[in-house]
Amino acid sequence: MAGVNRSNVAVTDTFDTWRIRTNELNTTLNEATDAITANTIIFRDDSSNYTANAATLNAIAVTHGTTTSAVTVTSALAAASDGTVASILTTGGIYATLDSKFAADLTIGTDLSVEGSSTLGNAVTDTITFTGRVASGTHLLPIANNSTNLGSADLQFQQVYSEQNLIVATQDINANVFSVTSANGAGHTAVLKNDAAVTGTVLQVLSDSSSTGTRDIAKIVNDNTSATGATALHIQSDAGRAVFIDANLADGGYALQVDSEIATTNTMAVDAATTTATGALYNFPSLTTGTGIDVTSASSNLGTAGAVVEISQTSGTMSSANAAVLSLKQAGEGTTGLKIETTHATANTSLRIDSSQTTENVIEVQANALTSGDMLNANTNAEHSGQMFSLTSYNAADTARGEALHILYRTANTTAKAITVANSSADIFSVEQSGDTVIGRDLQVGGNLHVVGTTTQINSSTTLVKDKAIVLGAQSNVVTGATYTAADPAVVTSTAHGLSDDDIIFVVSSTGTGIVSEQLVKVTSSATNTFTAQTIGGANIDASSDSTSRTFSWVGPQTDALTDDAGLQIPGSTAVHSLLWDDTDNYWKLNDSTKIDSTGQFVVPVGTTAQKPSGTASATVPAATVGALRYNTDNAKFEGVTAGTTYENMSTEAFATAMAIALG
Repeated sequence: MAGVNRSNVAVTDTFDTWRIRTNELNTTLNEATDAITANTIIFRDDSSNYTANAATLNAIAVTHGTTTSAVTVTSALAAASDGTVASILTTGGIYATLDSKFAADLTIGTDLSVEGSSTLGNAVTDTITFTGRVASGTHLLPIANNSTNLGSADLQFQQVYSEQNLIVATQDINANVFSVTSANGAGHTAVLKNDAAVTGTVLQVLSDSSSTGTRDIAKIVNDNTSATGATALHIQSDAGRAVFIDANLADGGYALQVDSEIATTNTMAVDAATTTATGALYNFPSLTTGTGIDVTSASSNLGTAGAVVEISQTSGTMSSANAAVLSLKQAGEGTTGLKIETTHATANTSLRIDSSQTTENVIEVQANALTSGDMLNANTNAEHSGQMFSLTSYNAADTARGEALHILYRTANTTAKAITVANSSADIFSVEQSGDTVIGRDLQVGGNLHVVGTTTQINSSTTLVKDKAIVLGAQSNVVTGATYTAADPAVVTSTAHGLSDDDIIFVVSSTGTGIVSEQLVKVTSSATNTFTAQTIGGANIDASSDSTSRTFSWVGPQTDALTDDAGLQIPGSTAVHSLLWDDTDNYWKLNDSTKIDSTGQFVVPVGTTAQKPSGTASATVPAATVGALRYNTDNAKFEGVTAGTTYENMSTEAFATAMAIALG
């Protein structure tokens, strides 16, 4: 100890000297202390105690048992952070071969190296704080593969920050390699963010397994049927492609398959803001016998309102003249632009168009490059009772009606055929561009025949007319659809007839009994669409007892002047042989001799003396002229005109002489 240099006492020393040396030792031990005056050093056995205020030693070796502490330091002094003071302060190291424990916080101001097994904390309430950093090139390793957890089911880390995370599952385990179980309701469960990506991939899922077993490389499941507003996969791309699928196996499965149990809403929807680009592009550059797009429905319950494929353009304001809801472009030789194959014998129509268009074409075909091909070709080799083409217009009440079939054929070739109907050997019906119609076989007209033109030519060797009356000199086209009331007088309804009072019309045909076929009718009380019917004598026509079906057709107005020279004309080599009506003289003119080759009789006009024609013609009776012959019922005599306009009795001598001269 410091200051002790005279503590040895010889046995031969006096008691007083021993006393002095002892006091010197005690004084030295108590230097610079406060109130510790009775410190002593007592050497005993292994259980002895050593008490001192301060001791400076070169070395201490303690050999001790295992029942009590070998060295005990009782102090209230905590270690200073700068290392200036401590309950135990050493400039050297401390080495312990057995377990060491600290009941309070332990601060190590420099490097710490721990060898052997270590336990940090001994209860769930213990807290371990890391303020330092893990050295580069070092690892946190478990004691064995797949044996240690980071965190627990009850205590999880809030956030883990790392440059890279690599999970290598080398063992054949059945549990999930990577799992995230979250109760997060508002935020995202997993976020992958890379704002610096150039050629790299933000997320890549790889599998190099050669197994042919059925499995999913990636799977997303929305497993609650009540989550009707959830989206199983949402992809947003502000630029570039949103989804790219590259299937490289030629005989592999589907590149994209949707197996949906959705029944009342859309299985797939595409809402695109495409303007000048293509909303959905399908390219099949290697297609041979396969199908580019196959849409199949095996349903046996498809209703009238259902459709296997439906394409809708719903904007009513799109007015582009050539805008197309469905556009097919064909470039390959031998290909078919649109093919419909119906395999059921009693299936409904293979192509049906329900159109609400009013002023535009429902179907329009433009083939401006057509040369030798057919614009429309329909054929069948089956025996059939139905029509190959059927055009039907159902609205019988509509009076403004366009053609059921309209053909416009423009060409400088007047003999080109606009319409041709042929059998297996020859043309049986054709219409040329000039308008000429050629019928190569029999023609049967079930209804009325209306021929408009300047010349009607019949080149048949025999003409058979069933009609007992042939009407010549009609002054207009036949007006159909007229009706009249069952009243006295009969009131006729004929839309926009254009007739005036006292006009005469000829009834061509009639279904009634008040106004009958082949009758002349006088017009009175005419209005825009109606008039009252009279006989040509001016008497009202009584149709009050007529049937309910009263329709007729008519021509007119008729005038005698316009029928002048109406009749039959037979051109010969020397003259035209004719039978014509002379409206001026009010009689028929036959310009050739007449021979009655019969054993019957020739009947001349019969009438009274008062009915005998005079020298002046009336509206209905011709004037007496030389050669006239009649029978007078008043005197029962034949009479004729030999000169002037006076009839003479054929029994007179003068008449007999004249007749003899006339007859040669």
